[in-house]
Amino acid sequence: MDAQGIRGQLKVRPYSSDPEALLDAENVWLASTAKSKNQTDAPHQYEVVSTRFHSGSVLLQLEAIEDRDQALQFKGFVVLMSRADFPELDEDTFYWADLIGLEVRNLKGEVLGVIEEVLDN
Repeated sequence: MDAQGIRGQLKVRPYSSDPEALLDAENVWLASTAKSKNQTDAPHQYEVVSTRFHSGSVLLQLEAIEDRDQALQFKGFVVLMSRADFPELDEDTFYWADLIGLEVRNLKGEVLGVIEEVLDN
């Protein structure tokens, strides 16, 4: 995530090629990706004022972030959403987040492991 313009908009690269959920969000949480031992900040919730899709990114205007300097404080943060706010999917279609924690089994039913992460290659 990065700042966009002078009015405090946040430029977000969505994980999905169809960022419908992010464009329709009423609230989001901003979370630091810092791996420091001293990092104890919990994600903070913000009300979404406006959104728009622009050049492959989503521009978010959030309450309480009114200028570029404030927006720059969130550079590198991630945007989190409630799973309940995701759009419904077609049958046999899943969000990546739904796969985390599931067991992986071979055709014999033997457990090979548990999904910990899904990467977009």
